[in-house]
Amino acid sequence: MDFNAKQALLDLQPTNPPQQRAFLLEPVGVFADSWKITADMGSQVRYLAHLNLARKKFHQMNILDARVFDLMDWEMVHKTLHNVPKLFQQWACKQVMGIAGTMEWDKAERKKCPSCMQVRDTCAHVLFCDHVGRVETLKHTIDLLEQCLSKGGTDPDPLNCIAEYAYGWGGRTMVDICQGLGEDFQKMARDQDAIGWR
Repeated sequence: MDFNAKQALLDLQPTNPPQQRAFLLEPVGVFADSWKITADMGSQVRYLAHLNLARKKFHQMNILDARVFDLMDWEMVHKTLHNVPKLFQQWACKQVMGIAGTMEWDKAERKKCPSCMQVRDTCAHVLFCDHVGRVETLKHTIDLLEQCLSKGGTDPDPLNCIAEYAYGWGGRTMVDICQGLGEDFQKMARDQDAIGWR
């Protein structure tokens, strides 16, 4: 039985896990969305409640419409953001909400980006500023990402697509980058292009 259970796990497709069900003769099964709750349910219920609130808020604020919102791997975003320093968590949240530490909040004065001194300092500009220092920092960060993914055993095809998309800095579509790869890549590419670079 142990062998069969392990084989069933090995045969699972990680991108398409089966829906969880109640065990035979199990009198009660508690589910939150499609997750079966088998222990303390507080964290999963909070996650799903916040996910629903975020879906509505992102749609209201024109950050992501509800259809595109559901393309994101929010579970992975949630796990990742809980494993990075608090200051990065705050920056990421403020960046997405359009309230990051830029001069944009001060409506009385239209201040320029402190790096390039050419464009108004906004949350969007922070991610597109072509000042040599910012560009070098971005390239260095993408190099580190490539090294990390490579050491982690990431398949070369998705690794190359991710790196090329990041180096393209929003100037190339993922569909273009994944041209000639299988249908799984094409679906992922269409989803990523719907989500967008920023």
